[in-house]
Amino acid sequence: MRTANRRAQSIDIQRGQDTGVAVDWKAKPLGTLQATSVPPGAKVSVDGRPRGVTPLTMRDLSPGPHTVVLESMQGSVRRTVTITEGKTETLAESIYAGWLHVSAPMDVAIAEGDRALQLDTGNRVMLKPGTHEITVQNRALGFSLSQSVEIEPGATASLDIETPLSSITVNGPEGATVQIDGVKVGETPLANYQVKIGTRDLMVVDRSGATYHIAVTVTREPAQVNVDFSKP
Repeated sequence: MRTANRRAQSIDIQRGQDTGVAVDWKAKPLGTLQATSVPPGAKVSVDGRPRGVTPLTMRDLSPGPHTVVLESMQGSVRRTVTITEGKTETLAESIYAGWLHVSAPMDVAIAEGDRALQLDTGNRVMLKPGTHEITVQNRALGFSLSQSVEIEPGATASLDIETPLSSITVNGPEGATVQIDGVKVGETPLANYQVKIGTRDLMVVDRSGATYHIAVTVTREPAQVNVDFSKP
């Protein structure tokens, strides 16, 4: 089944006159994109190809979706624009800073490359629009995470950090009750019990009623606690 060829063309009809239309079936269908920015002078690329700076009119785009990037000293904006044959689409963007909000259940240091980022009292930092590679670390706990975030002008992007799991092994008199953060989790010997990294409250109660109570810092490396009730 053959697909019918179509062309869209504007014509001016005058009353009482014959109007002829010449259609070039070999010509590629094209559409137009007008790109502007605030501030002006942003570099424009379409599908990875540099096209000029704003304000810019491009009349040679094929119909369909195109990836358009506007880039300036204030940052960059990436948009997908769908071009229609014979029509003019517009792309108007204001390029200014946005925010990154970081939520973490522990103390973390935030950086982009070699540059440390300081969060405000609302756990936010202002960044240029565009893609940023953010590193989140807690060296004491052996935690490190790298993640790409997209900042939009005037908007707030969120980076929510979940506490990773590690494990703890507790050795002691056989049958002693083990509690972690106030919850009974088993009896000794307790091997490779999964817990979240951070400071965990550990209590071991022997069958005789003797109690061993300690705060244990669990890092990404497995922790091990040896309980000896004979020592004070």
